[in-house]
Amino acid sequence: MKKLLLSTALLLFLTACGPPEAGFSEVDTLPNDVQEFMSDLPDEFPHTTVTEMRLLSFNDGENGSYIVFHSSGQVEAHMESEGGTLVIHLTETDIADEPVTQYTYYLTTGPEHDTIDVRVNDEPIPFDMAISL
Repeated sequence: MKKLLLSTALLLFLTACGPPEAGFSEVDTLPNDVQEFMSDLPDEFPHTTVTEMRLLSFNDGENGSYIVFHSSGQVEAHMESEGGTLVIHLTETDIADEPVTQYTYYLTTGPEHDTIDVRVNDEPIPFDMAISL
């Protein structure tokens, strides 16, 4: 019985310490350092507003990045893996001449991923800014 419990505990420990898996989820708030950086952007880029930068990436120095997307429509998002590439699909609907809304996601990558591809309504879009914090 002790061997079974010890083996189970060891297996759980090794599983928890394994390489991170890819994940993608919407988050409600950004960390303070990201919020501060975004509020300082007008000083750094006086001819550009934050919302004109549609797609931003902030690497947290661990396994993940905060992805910020600005849209004047409703946005649905999901991620899939295509070999070494993580593909983020952002689908915009009900686009209107209304104020831009900020959509924020947290992305984790696995060791097998070396590329992030973002597609808005199936069209590739580059990051306007990608930085490490």
